[in-house]
Amino acid sequence: MSSVSINSLKLKGIAVKRILEDYRGARDNIIEAQRIFPDLENVAQMFLVCDKLCAADVQFPGCGIDWYWVLQLHPSADDFDIVSQYKKLAALLEPIKNKFPGTVTAIKFY
Repeated sequence: MSSVSINSLKLKGIAVKRILEDYRGARDNIIEAQRIFPDLENVAQMFLVCDKLCAADVQFPGCGIDWYWVLQLHPSADDFDIVSQYKKLAALLEPIKNKFPGTVTAIKFY
């Protein structure tokens, strides 16, 4: 295993530990790991988890969580769009739910 892949795996490991406390910091670690080693496994799903947890962490006064933002939808989305997007995002995260902390929480937001 090359030193490049070892470094990217270390950064991925740091992100796994960091996701429990710092979603944005974990996302930064994943970006750096992907920059070093573009073929890193499950990167897209890990980004999605971090993005969803970051979006759900932002609450607007008097409104709470912006669920359209969490689901990556426009506020004019209808019920069909909401259900379709929910299923799509949940299916993307299902394969890593036992591999990356925070995934189960992100799925619950859907």
